[in-house]
Amino acid sequence: MTHMLAHGVIKITLFFCVGAVLCKTGIEYVHDLSGMGKRMPVTFAVFTIGSAAIVGVPPFPGFVSKWNLASAAVSFGHPLSYAGVAALLISALLTALYLFLVVFTANFPSKEVKPLIGRKCEAGLFMTVPLVILCVMMTVLGLFGGPLTEVLTEIAKGGMR
Repeated sequence: MTHMLAHGVIKITLFFCVGAVLCKTGIEYVHDLSGMGKRMPVTFAVFTIGSAAIVGVPPFPGFVSKWNLASAAVSFGHPLSYAGVAALLISALLTALYLFLVVFTANFPSKEVKPLIGRKCEAGLFMTVPLVILCVMMTVLGLFGGPLTEVLTEIAKGGMR
């Protein structure tokens, strides 16, 4: 349950970032994002934090939820449990590869591609404020994941009625 909640908050944050870029610039392809980190600093800062969170970098909720899943699998003790832990690690690596490609393209433009340098073109307040709120929620879920995990554990046990 922790993983579903964390994943949902993180994923919607990433989708909101992509929506802000698409809405403001019309850019649809990663290679066209070269230099956009300078033009949309709030959006790409949130996207970078969200990328780290969904990969499972501490102290974000992706780490907490993946740790809970891996701990539960190992405590079960079945050989297939370790395959589940391996799957978590492999999925985190693949997620890092595709998301950090976007982060590096936007923040570190290549010399071959003409970067989109110019004035800032950040999305409006109706897009950036929810991004910042979701980013704060991600951070709080990661830093204070213990109480949330305890509540969700009680719910799973059938308590909290």
